[in-house]
Amino acid sequence: MRIRRLSRLGTAIALVPLLAACGEQAIVNEVKLVQTAGFDLSEKGEASSVLIPLYTKKSKADVELLQTDSVSHFNMIPSLNMKSNGTLEYGQIGLAVFGESFAKEGVGTVLDTFCKDPKISTRMILAVTEGEAVELLEQAKNRNESTLLSDMAMQNVRNGNLPSTNLHLSLFNFFGEGRDMYMPYFRPKNGAPELGGTALFREDRVAGVIGFKDSFLLKMLIENGMNGSMLIPVEEPREARDSYVAIQAIRSKAKYKVKRVRPVPEISIRIELEALARKVPEEVKLATPEGLSKMEREGAAYIEREIEALLEYFKERRVDPVGFGDMVRSRDRRWNEREFQKLYPSVGTEVAVKLNIFQTGVGE
Repeated sequence: MRIRRLSRLGTAIALVPLLAACGEQAIVNEVKLVQTAGFDLSEKGEASSVLIPLYTKKSKADVELLQTDSVSHFNMIPSLNMKSNGTLEYGQIGLAVFGESFAKEGVGTVLDTFCKDPKISTRMILAVTEGEAVELLEQAKNRNESTLLSDMAMQNVRNGNLPSTNLHLSLFNFFGEGRDMYMPYFRPKNGAPELGGTALFREDRVAGVIGFKDSFLLKMLIENGMNGSMLIPVEEPREARDSYVAIQAIRSKAKYKVKRVRPVPEISIRIELEALARKVPEEVKLATPEGLSKMEREGAAYIEREIEALLEYFKERRVDPVGFGDMVRSRDRRWNEREFQKLYPSVGTEVAVKLNIFQTGVGE
């Protein structure tokens, strides 16, 4: 029996090279790996641009920017291949960015293409930029970093105020009922790439943009366990222009309860936030139990007001990145998306925040 097993094992090992030879082969020196892509509107229809690292004998790769105009993004790669001396492979795209005009016209066809292409990684990040995407890619090329934009986005998701995002989450929010997409928003400054907040979508079109503070609040609303920071103004006394306590979140948890579904939905939101106070003005006495308790109460009340204002902005823009519609849908068998959209601006939201400051920094 043992001899038979060894014989079968030997046969399997012998077949491995033959099986490997059946797969699609590509010589490394003859392919170019697209790592960032951009989409803009053009006179012909759509303009596409890509960043490609050029590996040479030098320790650091150069970066090549290729551009093409076509009627549709469907023939982006074939059109770009006509301008390249190596076959373009796009399975390693880390970020695809839409120019603002393109995003306002609608990104649905591109998303539909991405979700049907097995080469595209679901970890790829989708983003929007102020102005044209090709200008943002040119700025990244000037830094000689083909993955600069995806690295910036991921760093701000892991350590900053941007909510988690990738192609999988974007497709879930796009195709799912009762929710809308959001994407990192670039706002270049002084000719250099810079993140400016979060772009909000209604269906497949950009309908609004929020800054970093509101991005932090959105992150708190849709994620448990996070990083991020914000400034909380000191109410009394206010002796200086910079009377703010800077907090850095170390943990948060949001709980939702649909209190009513008809005639108009009502949802309660309870948020628990644990944070570090990184900068504390002299007039704020966090070293005493009374001072700490006062700051926690005032900070919680401020965050509640800011979240309520943000939710009103969502309703005005008719965007639902939190997924209130999905929450109501799970409780209402007669739920209808078109009917909910009409009611959405009137949906009642009640916000309560509990802020716990465990460690404090000392202001000079």
